[in-house]
Amino acid sequence: MVKSVLWVSRHKPLDIQKKDLEKMYGKPLHIVMLPDTITHAQDIIDHCVKDTVAIVAVLPVDLLSDLLKLSRIPVLRAVMRYPNGDRTDAVPEHAGFVEVVECTYSENEL
Repeated sequence: MVKSVLWVSRHKPLDIQKKDLEKMYGKPLHIVMLPDTITHAQDIIDHCVKDTVAIVAVLPVDLLSDLLKLSRIPVLRAVMRYPNGDRTDAVPEHAGFVEVVECTYSENEL
C-alpha cells in the first residue's frame, strides 16, 4: 500500500521536504499536489484519498481553523528558517514539519 500526503500549496515541495516526509511516513510515498485556490476546508477533505496519512497546508488562518475542525488526518505545516536569522538577502531553508493541533480564529467587524 502506497501512502499519500496531500500537499495544499501553490509551491511544489522541496526535495528535502519530500525526504523528511518519507522519513516520517516511509517509502514509497505519493505526494498529491493541490495547488488550486481553496475557498472551503471541505474542498481539501474531498481531495483526500483512502491512504492519505497527512495534509501539508499553506492556508489563511480561517481556512486552517476550519480544516482542523473537519479533518481526522494530521495537518502539518512546513517550517522555514532564515540562515543566521538574517532575512536581508537570505533564502529560507527547510527546518522540518510541525503538526498543527489547534488554530483559533475570531474577528471583530470594524
